[in-house]
Amino acid sequence: FSYAQILSISIWLCLALIKIHRKGTIFADLKPENILVGDNYHPVRLVDFGSVTSSLFSNPLKATITPHYLAPECFSTCFSRPTRDIYALGIIMHEMISQRHFISELSKDTQDWLNYWDKEYKRLHLEKQVDNPCIFRPGEIPESFGDVILRALSKNPKDRFQKVENMLSALINCDARVGLTYNQFIFSDYKL
Repeated sequence: FSYAQILSISIWLCLALIKIHRKGTIFADLKPENILVGDNYHPVRLVDFGSVTSSLFSNPLKATITPHYLAPECFSTCFSRPTRDIYALGIIMHEMISQRHFISELSKDTQDWLNYWDKEYKRLHLEKQVDNPCIFRPGEIPESFGDVILRALSKNPKDRFQKVENMLSALINCDARVGLTYNQFIFSDYKL
């Protein structure tokens, strides 16, 4: 993906998540397999709403949840917050730039993953040193875009964007080529 494509996909994903969160729900299983990208990288649609949950209580360790994109706090709490989807979006954005799996240290041969993944994925999500993804494509990706991703991937959910609207605003502001303020943007062609 080019930077422009990654930015477009990220903006569309933010808009989809805003719509979901405004209904008081969390998507809860955001991953590439649940994203359909249209021609010219828009529109972007989310599919497989089987894991959508109330924004208050849920079991984040449901068998239908993909641990690779699960926020670290989900391994120890039953509370779901929008920051959970923001973390998953940060991983997806990081992977689009780096063209690598965010967590690749886990053996793919593990068949008994329900007993194994809890401690292994939690350890990997909590211990992974996250570099600014701009290092994978120097000069192509603005550092401010990488900073948005790093904030989305904060280990502590309180350090992440608290609302997807805030993340969207930061994405729009990190590239002068977008040329719109947040309010202008949400009333443009990217309607909710």
